[in-house]
Amino acid sequence: MDERITRAIIGALREQDRSGHELWKWLGPIHGTHEELSEASLYPILYRLEGERVIRGEGREVYPTRRVYRVAARGVELAAGHGWPVVAHRRESDPILTPVVEEPVALAWTTEPDAATTVQPATTTEPGDTDAQADPATTAEALVRDYVSKVDAGLRLSWPHRNSVRIEIGDHLQDCAEELVGRGLDPVAAATEAIARLGPPEVLAEAATSAQFTWRRLLQGIRTGSYVAVVAGGLGLAAGASVLLLAPLIARTVATVGGWLGIHVYVPETVEWGDQQKLAAIWVGAFIAARRSLPRVAILSRRAEEDIRLAWAIAGALPLLLLALLAPIALDPLNAVGLVGVPAAFIIGTWRSQGPGDDSASRRGVAQAALLLTIFLFLPGFRAWVFDPATVPASNPPAALAQTMSFYWHDNLQGTSSWHVSVSGLDPALWADARIEIWPTARQGATIAPDPRATQPSMSMSPGDGFDLATLPNPTPDWWVTLTATGSDGQRRTLLADVHMGARSTGLGSLIGWVLARR
Repeated sequence: MDERITRAIIGALREQDRSGHELWKWLGPIHGTHEELSEASLYPILYRLEGERVIRGEGREVYPTRRVYRVAARGVELAAGHGWPVVAHRRESDPILTPVVEEPVALAWTTEPDAATTVQPATTTEPGDTDAQADPATTAEALVRDYVSKVDAGLRLSWPHRNSVRIEIGDHLQDCAEELVGRGLDPVAAATEAIARLGPPEVLAEAATSAQFTWRRLLQGIRTGSYVAVVAGGLGLAAGASVLLLAPLIARTVATVGGWLGIHVYVPETVEWGDQQKLAAIWVGAFIAARRSLPRVAILSRRAEEDIRLAWAIAGALPLLLLALLAPIALDPLNAVGLVGVPAAFIIGTWRSQGPGDDSASRRGVAQAALLLTIFLFLPGFRAWVFDPATVPASNPPAALAQTMSFYWHDNLQGTSSWHVSVSGLDPALWADARIEIWPTARQGATIAPDPRATQPSMSMSPGDGFDLATLPNPTPDWWVTLTATGSDGQRRTLLADVHMGARSTGLGSLIGWVLARR
């Protein structure tokens, strides 16, 4: 920017803070003929100097409330370095000045339909009466409102800064029009002249927009937005995990209640199933990270959300996609879809960014999370099956006393399949040679039953013996476990039957390796 303009503006602010209109009243008579300084270019120049941290805009609380400018610390250094007159810099703690509130503020000449501003004719008109004239003051206000609306429509700024420019231009026109009225012009002519000085609204809007875009602000927005994304994503992940990690407890509760009602439900708690709960929690974290971070990037960079949404979505989704491709996880088709869903959740979050006054969570969002939990808990055909304990291999018909027997299946919780089985309630006088038999299963739609092709158990042992499912031939995801014993008639019968998980995991792998292995 021309050094003479910078010096002139710093000089105008040397002894006191001034609004844009007050600056022009001071600068216009002296520098108004400068080819780069005009009333139309004043605010773009001020915004550019503000972006370079030479001056700073603040809100003045005393009447009339206006956005005023003061020399910033860098402006003081600039003046001292060039040998310009020393700036009488106002203290930072000056009580009459406060930072501009980044919230929507009503325009001075509001369009709200109240008694003071409602557009009404000055006189009552009758059909055919063409002599009646509208109130000149009201028409002048309408001209200003129309101009400001056109400026607002052309601004490509984030909402608080767009609102700030809209208000400041409206205040400038109001002050300028009042000054011209004081010189003898009528209100309509004064408003028309004030508008003409600022030039076409589209040109002013474009200049005011580009003047506020700086690399420093963009980098600050990206840096802060990244920090907000990490923090908000972590909090969202914790919130999602606190709910989704209850899935095993909920699954066991549903299975227990189903048993009381005579409906036996089998939900295999595999490593893949557990990883899906974690993926669902990561979805929540990625969504909230994008939803909370995009508005911060927009506000600090001063760019409109719609202008940076796609770039921010790609910037956040790419590292998440890389992690999804390389992260080791117990893979199956559903987990593969879940991994791809992580960057997709971030992209969706950018299109559902948190607006002013929005809560982080809503009833709709909580309902969607509950639906997600339900799907990942009991996805039909993948995670839940119904079985009938009375359905046993033909070689072991059930006994009448089956309902009085019980056994306990103990997992060593070490990630292996070496388990121990114990039996209680078995009367040795009635039942001899008790055995634990393990049969392969067959999944048929939503039900699970012993494999009809099996003619003998895959493993047989005494109660209390340990065994390793990995040693079984032709391993299946789950097994039908029965307690059999020989009765007084010499026939072996099934006293109890249940379904338990077999293979603990398909093994850890990366999504990219999983995809390449299936090409």
